Amino acid sequence: MIDILVPVRDRPQNVKPLIESIRENTETAHRVVFLVHPDDRDEIFALHEAEAIFIRSPEHSYAYKINLGVKLTKAEFVFLGADDLRFHPGWDVAAIDRFDETQKPVIGTNDLGNATVMAGKHATHSLVHHSYFELVETAMKRKAFVFCAESKVEHLHPFWHKGENDHIYELGRQGYGLDRRLYLKRRRFWR
Repeated sequence: MIDILVPVRDRPQNVKPLIESIRENTETAHRVVFLVHPDDRDEIFALHEAEAIFIRSPEHSYAYKINLGVKLTKAEFVFLGADDLRFHPGWDVAAIDRFDETQKPVIGTNDLGNATVMAGKHATHSLVHHSYFELVETAMKRKAFVFCAESKVEHLHPFWHKGENDHIYELGRQGYGLDRRLYLKRRRFWR
């Protein structure tokens, strides 16, 4: 069983296409769980219309929503998703096969955009065994990360010219400097 966690914010138009992409391309038993802030009325309306499962999050941040989702779900695997993804056929089977083969609990999927990801040196969206929740670089340092090029979960990000820039991407970039400094500060723990 996979719980596919999808933190969302003010992109109600992405709900139905994402659900369809997951439904059409996921063979493993799964559940899609959206995480949304209570003041995001349009998003909540779209989730109701799609009859989607969702959890209200008291905070807007992606990390907070993912952590909340992990605490509230109990499937064997958790996929750390987003609303700007396109799942490709067999993404889940390939990733779980890679886990079975290596017993590494963090399986990076191929986002078909980021060169570092496609080289197997990072992951933007990973399938994680529920027993392990310290992510990509920490997992790499601990030899708990494996990349799966065959598990294709395409990131439809404007950086790769696969999506339109919008206010949510702009909002994410506003804190880039602070986020980068925090990342570099924490990085010493796994180097």
